[in-house]
Amino acid sequence: MFNAIKKLTSTGFLHIFSSEVLNKIIVSCSGIIIVNFLSKESYGIYSYAMNILSTFLIFSGFGATSALIQLGSEHLEDPKKQESITRFGYRFGVAVNLLMAGAILVFCRFFSFPISGAREVLALLCLMPVCYFTIETIQIYFRIHLQNKRFSYLSTGIAFANSLMLIIGALSQNLSVLVILRYVAYLSVILIVIWKVQPFFLTRRGLFSGKRAISEKNTDPASSLPMALPAPLTKAEKKDFFSIGFVALFNNSVSSLLYIIDGWLIGSIIADPTVLADYHMATLIPFAMTFVPSAIITYAYPYVASRRNDKRWLSHRLKQLYGAMAIVNGLISAVLCLFAPLIFRLLFPAYASAIPIFRVLSVGFFFSGTLRILSGNVLVMLHRLKVNSVIAVISGVLNIVLDYLWIKQFGSIGAAYATTAIYIISGMLNTGYVVYYVHRHLSGDNQEIPTK
Repeated sequence: MFNAIKKLTSTGFLHIFSSEVLNKIIVSCSGIIIVNFLSKESYGIYSYAMNILSTFLIFSGFGATSALIQLGSEHLEDPKKQESITRFGYRFGVAVNLLMAGAILVFCRFFSFPISGAREVLALLCLMPVCYFTIETIQIYFRIHLQNKRFSYLSTGIAFANSLMLIIGALSQNLSVLVILRYVAYLSVILIVIWKVQPFFLTRRGLFSGKRAISEKNTDPASSLPMALPAPLTKAEKKDFFSIGFVALFNNSVSSLLYIIDGWLIGSIIADPTVLADYHMATLIPFAMTFVPSAIITYAYPYVASRRNDKRWLSHRLKQLYGAMAIVNGLISAVLCLFAPLIFRLLFPAYASAIPIFRVLSVGFFFSGTLRILSGNVLVMLHRLKVNSVIAVISGVLNIVLDYLWIKQFGSIGAAYATTAIYIISGMLNTGYVVYYVHRHLSGDNQEIPTK
């Protein structure tokens, strides 16, 4: 047991997991503070603007981050290739998000805003996608270089800085100040990372350099001679990059919309704001708990992606991953279901009527965290992108149909039934194909299962 803990610590898993927990605590606490500091009107304006921004962010970088983590993980033994992929992906993603900033401004100019004041807030937020993407790219750089401690420190740092600025902004009672302070948070963290942690980003070979190499002869970072940049991506590599990115974008878009459609249909069919409030409150903890499987995947992704053609190794490790997910998520789901009345009495006393919905979604969390999330990521690692897309479309269509039918029949809890059903169906489809592909399409490997 001690050796296992020591190993997890040395490889950075415990750093990633603890940072995810700490980040959730920081964000949750800051959210409670902000709601109490801002007036209802101001909070409504800010929330509405952020909802619109989140819709635009579905298309952030056109899937560049997904392509970066996948292709970067496949070249763990080739740092130059990783640098080439990172430089290309960052520049493409930033270009896309700058166009997105322009689209947001056009939207602000011509769209009719039902909530007064939201237009100005959204316009101020237009460059936030570039900040988000820059942070994400640096995080991915740390992940594909297996620098999990730095990744966790950066994640916690940005969560703390952003929450602190949000609180100060809320205290000012001025939404423009709040948005500007958010920019200060992101830019400060980026500059600190570049200056103190990873000055490489500003070198000739770094992420933010626009210079091209002249010579391939010198590769010594300590030398004063010009260093060669890694070769640019080939047409085939760019094609692979865009293929992974665009398919991931499609899949993520469908997944993101699944979280939106429930509330929209409840509001349209039942048309009772208190019912909608109950449902959204019931989703907070089950949806937030997805950080647990996400943390495990964040840690495991580079290792699994780099060995995706090793049937023996992959089969062994996937069994371990699914087993760990089932145990951890099963315990979480059981605790949420059993202690739901106590949780609501302590945290949400005014929302006791939402406990049945909360319990249904807690069961759904188990299937989502154990099967759907893990298997979906494994399919990306295996380059089975079309399979992911097909299952995403099937899930999306079924979710809309079941939501409509079951909300009309059962009320708001019908949306929870539909969501849980979709988690089960999509999870089983994804997992079933992973098992089929690993055992039928991958060739055997005589390599011994590593102990590390």
